[in-house]
Amino acid sequence: MHMTFEPSDRNHVLVACEGTRLACVGGTALLFVPGRESLFAASPLVADLWDRLQAGIPLGDVAAAARASGEDASQMLDDLLRAGIVEYIAPRDGPRDVAFRMQVDLGVIRVCVNFLGTGHFRPLRDMLAPLEAPDPRPGRQLLVIGAPHRVGIARNGGETDWVTWKEAAPALKMALTDMALAAVDTVALHAATLSRRDEALLLAGAPGAGKSTLAVALGAAGFRLDGDDVCSLQTDGRVRALPFPATVKQGAWAILAPHRPDVAGCPAFTRPDGQRVRYLALTRGTPEARRVRTVLCLDRTDRCPPRMTPLGVADAIATLLNGAWSTDRKLSPHAFDALMACVAGARFYRMTYRTLDDAMAMIDTAWPLMPRDRLAATG
Repeated sequence: MHMTFEPSDRNHVLVACEGTRLACVGGTALLFVPGRESLFAASPLVADLWDRLQAGIPLGDVAAAARASGEDASQMLDDLLRAGIVEYIAPRDGPRDVAFRMQVDLGVIRVCVNFLGTGHFRPLRDMLAPLEAPDPRPGRQLLVIGAPHRVGIARNGGETDWVTWKEAAPALKMALTDMALAAVDTVALHAATLSRRDEALLLAGAPGAGKSTLAVALGAAGFRLDGDDVCSLQTDGRVRALPFPATVKQGAWAILAPHRPDVAGCPAFTRPDGQRVRYLALTRGTPEARRVRTVLCLDRTDRCPPRMTPLGVADAIATLLNGAWSTDRKLSPHAFDALMACVAGARFYRMTYRTLDDAMAMIDTAWPLMPRDRLAATG
């Protein structure tokens, strides 16, 4: 079908299909489309626009560039779409106007978040602002579709999951987390990551143990909060946090107010589990991969006095693997080597505590005393 440019289409956005490659050989520009195992000659205009097509370019800009070069924009677009070289940034039901775009750096992957339609997008933009990458480059595409009483989340070309606006931020964070986890090539650990002098402190434990609350408080008391939920394990045993905004549940808002007064001004959202949450931005910039100095397995209880108990190797491994995730849901030999490198280089403790003040006081006292070289452990 031959396509024509309509004024109402100018804010649609084109992007190169994933995996498509451009190479210039002997003055000839060639496009390889792996999905079709096909090779095409590219016009000078397509070659000039290729970098922008990889990141995503408004249809109106393509039309203007075609007019300037004397090419037939409609025919060019039709050819590119038919060949599977480009596609619209759109849900499965078809293209829509793109209001604005943000490329976010999640450490293990870059994702371009495309806001389509209309709606109160500001809280979502503010949540992602610390993750925004300074320079656009090819990445995965995620769509946020605004409607009067609901918002949709979709992968490019996929079905749309609709939620209310009060559920929008948790749904967006969940979608981005899924995309990031799929890009982890070893294993992802369910732990909050803090750092000081380029060494990492991991907070692990069962849901409800207070990881996020303690991580946020420590982040306001001398540690850098790199991520409150998930980190990827590197091949050398270091960890890199996924730098999503910290999730603060309603029960912790008042507890954290003395440490982070800004929590009261953050918009509240509702998670799928019914929990009301607020999101606190982390320090701007993608966290570095860091050597793990200490791992604390949190145990919040009123039945025991506050204390730290060293863990043996078996319990240390169990602490890291509890809630861990890999693409194939298995611990590969590659991931095992990374896990052992982390265990060999860190100290592990079970930290029993009653209150946030208990936990912070113990960590403040113990961190300078914790040896940088792990002692032999048993059990």
